Amino acid sequence: MLLLDTNAITDAVRDVDGPVMAGIRNWRDGKVVTNIIVVCEVYFGIEKNGAFRLRPAIERFLDAIDVLNIDKAVVPFYSKARLHVERNGLTIGPNDLLIGSQALAMGATVLTANTREFSRIPDLKIENWRVD
Repeated sequence: MLLLDTNAITDAVRDVDGPVMAGIRNWRDGKVVTNIIVVCEVYFGIEKNGAFRLRPAIERFLDAIDVLNIDKAVVPFYSKARLHVERNGLTIGPNDLLIGSQALAMGATVLTANTREFSRIPDLKIENWRVD
């Protein structure tokens, strides 16, 4: 399973012929999903940046994949990851911690360009298909 982070969705929508969308189209290791936290971040970005022209494409993209809610199965993964981060003096945004914890709970890989923060979560599988 591949869980898309915020930048993976915006990269895919902005460049439908680019490496992120190509990788999503070719993903063969289970479903491609995202979660409600990522969707909130995407819509916040639209509002913050005035990128209203992207909204229809974002909505079509999200209609094509499952948007998962967070449930109590995430709790033990979140608590262990947060404890690890705090004990080691690391920082990670609270949304990224929840996104990564859900991926751990599902055995999913997170597709993100934000590998620095997500790499702070032990045992989390991360992919970055963005070409900078």
